[in-house]
Amino acid sequence: MRNNRKSSSKNQESGIRTKHPLPHPPPSPSRASGSNERGRDGVGGPQACPVEYSGSIPQGGRSSSQAKGVTLLKPSDRVLRHSPLSTQHPALSFSIADITLSVHSTDPSLKLQLEGATKNFCTQGGNPDITIEIGWDDLSEIETGDRKIFDSGSTWRLYETNGNYKFYFYSEAMGPVPYKTAEVQKNFSRARVFIHNPYFDPSQPIYPLEYPLDELLFVHFLSQGRGVEVHACGVSDSQGKGYLFLGQSGAGKSTMAGLWKDQPGITILSDDRIVLRKVNGGFWMYGTPWHGEGRFFAASRARLSRIYFLEKRKKNEAIPYRAAEAIGRLTACSFLPFHNREPLDFTLAFFEEMVKAVPTGELRFLPDKRVVDLIKGLSNED
Repeated sequence: MRNNRKSSSKNQESGIRTKHPLPHPPPSPSRASGSNERGRDGVGGPQACPVEYSGSIPQGGRSSSQAKGVTLLKPSDRVLRHSPLSTQHPALSFSIADITLSVHSTDPSLKLQLEGATKNFCTQGGNPDITIEIGWDDLSEIETGDRKIFDSGSTWRLYETNGNYKFYFYSEAMGPVPYKTAEVQKNFSRARVFIHNPYFDPSQPIYPLEYPLDELLFVHFLSQGRGVEVHACGVSDSQGKGYLFLGQSGAGKSTMAGLWKDQPGITILSDDRIVLRKVNGGFWMYGTPWHGEGRFFAASRARLSRIYFLEKRKKNEAIPYRAAEAIGRLTACSFLPFHNREPLDFTLAFFEEMVKAVPTGELRFLPDKRVVDLIKGLSNED
């Protein structure tokens, strides 16, 4: 998965409150575009469930070790085993692209909360696809796994250990000790996250899956035959048609979202991250909380109608693409676990099928609303 977010956008959105400052402070709370308060497909908004939760200690499996008044897990309990996770306590739950993630604390002193745009994806009830336990620990002497699989070069590293994957998260402001680890089963349906207690104020609630962990979990879970996350802006019109505008940073995704936002019946699913899935024979795009500079997001979806690769030019025109060219550019705009060949094979096959079903091309555009009229006109030809 590429780590290429702009520092001025949602990449630094964090619920962490530390005893030592993070490299970038969290921004002010996110705003959604006017029509994005609730998705048409029934995905709950921020009013759907509480966004703060304090856990309880499950019976058994605890040591008497204490660090600043916080109970720590024994080293043997750090291993993610195949026994059922403790789920008898209430949890925070949110859903992105019809994938539900449930998070609960195993320690009463560890208060959890959803932060920023993630609040708009909050849900209640149902069976989670991904279940995560969160706990305090002292990670200063923790050993890494047996085999390093991937190193992002900055914020995280991935190892293989005990038959599972294990992520280690670092910050330059915090030194060489990881501030968090996450051990995940290889199907990414269950995980245990440990937070380095000395770095945090236990009296303050935190969002334990702050970037990049939340997105890493979803990207890996999707890659196992469920879908793909892409670097794109997604727009849904009043007829339920979905327009996908792809491009790397600076291509004009947030600009395109801004050109559409005041159009009647429009929902901006995201101005930076979109999830693509095949459902009942059709291709759908889903909004995510990982927004761009325009801070547009919506817990909604739309059937994919057109795919455009953005190019800023001196006039507005749409140029059709051949399938091979489209697949190459889609892959370049995708977030993939490149340490594993199988997800790449799935993604290429997914894109091949998608571009055969959905008109795809390059959109050369000027940053004015005439390009919106062009796209509407092309859509009416369908």
